[in-house]
Amino acid sequence: QQVDRLLLRDMDCKDTSLVVEHGYCGQELVNLLLFGRAVSNVFDGVTEIGEGPDVMVLQRVPHRSRAGYLTLMEHFGNCRVGERLKDPVHPVWVVCSESHYTVLFAKREGAAGADEASDLWYWDQLGMQDE
Repeated sequence: QQVDRLLLRDMDCKDTSLVVEHGYCGQELVNLLLFGRAVSNVFDGVTEIGEGPDVMVLQRVPHRSRAGYLTLMEHFGNCRVGERLKDPVHPVWVVCSESHYTVLFAKREGAAGADEASDLWYWDQLGMQDE
């Protein structure tokens, strides 16, 4: 029960599940794994919806993450990923495409914020499929 209360404290919608339709990870589960909080969003700062007593404060990324997060959904204009996830402590990013997650990483530490060029490696667990 204590864990349930901690998770619900972070979520914008209290009836949200960590695992959603088709057995996919919800954003709350991804965030829980990335930085230890089951918040529903990927932006920095505070966002408020509504006014007066009906205002709803949306939970946000609370601190710079050890591993980052990027999503194709930002390119389509469906969300905005904050700098706390785009500029992680370590040069590792979980990348969300339309249907699955992959990993982008640099082999050397400091590559995320380096001024010089750096090699990035992309790993896709579905990349070896024939389909």
